[in-house]
Amino acid sequence: MLLSGNYVFTDYLLVILLLVVGLILIIKGGDFFVDGASWLAETSGIPKFIIGATIVSVATTLPEIIVSLISAKESADLAIGNAVGSVTFNTGLIMSLALICAPFKFEKRKEYLFKGVLLTVTMAVLWLFCFNGTNLNNLSFASTGTLPLVGSIILLIFFITFIVENVISAKENAENEENEEKVKPSKKEVIINLSKLIGGAAGIAIGAILLKDNSISLASMLGVPEKIIGVTIVAVGTSLPELVTMIIAVKKGQSSLSIGNIIGANTIDLAIILPLSSFVVGGAGLNVQGQFLLIDMPVTLAVIAIGVIPSLIFKKFSRWQGITMAAIYLSYFVLNIILVL
Repeated sequence: MLLSGNYVFTDYLLVILLLVVGLILIIKGGDFFVDGASWLAETSGIPKFIIGATIVSVATTLPEIIVSLISAKESADLAIGNAVGSVTFNTGLIMSLALICAPFKFEKRKEYLFKGVLLTVTMAVLWLFCFNGTNLNNLSFASTGTLPLVGSIILLIFFITFIVENVISAKENAENEENEEKVKPSKKEVIINLSKLIGGAAGIAIGAILLKDNSISLASMLGVPEKIIGVTIVAVGTSLPELVTMIIAVKKGQSSLSIGNIIGANTIDLAIILPLSSFVVGGAGLNVQGQFLLIDMPVTLAVIAIGVIPSLIFKKFSRWQGITMAAIYLSYFVLNIILVL
């Protein structure tokens, strides 16, 4: 849906309106789909700890996954910008705000050790693999790297490792559910939840198409690279579930819940979105522009390292980490704007 010719106010208004509608459909569709899928899993007898460790872990990343997969063939920059930009926004702004508002200590390092290390390693490995095909002696914004097949497979192994560790951890903490009485669902309950499942899936798909098409249109109308739209509007929009979770968690004095959600969501974003996008594109793999290699990915790795490594050493998440991450993210955001001007 690329617009052409001279644009008037109504052109911009229509594109922005459809962009917002797409975001709403994705977010609410994701909520409904997860509710329906969780109900279906429970009624089929799957233990709750399995549901929590798998379906719920993936829940808040559904918008990013769907948008990037639909965008991959037509706009690799939008797909990569959405995935990497979402992680940068999640860590550099959402996590930083949580730490600025409510820093906290934790007693057991192992609660965050595995997930924190896995997230950091996943980002580092992704970045290094994307240098495939580049001339390291002559790197510039004009350079192009590629996420190769072997890199995608290794990242997917990280994702599987993350899910397996989630299941094991959840099983260790789960209460005995063997004696729970299974209640046969009513006809009304079946209709409602199947409607959520089907309607949620449709909402995600339609919303992702609207978001992808109108993001590309907006980039064309404004004369800015699709990558910029991806790391700003699309990344922020698809990260709204994490933002809402953070606000609710901080208000309830549960910052640890927000941080855990962000670390998990980021790992899924990095370990599954770009590998799957690479498979969708096929051929030599997903092309990665020089600006991603030289600015976006190192900034993402930096905010992750600041948010994770000191915490694992000192067994606490501190306010200074939040301030530092927020400063880096805001500087990065301003830099992206300057590069467009």
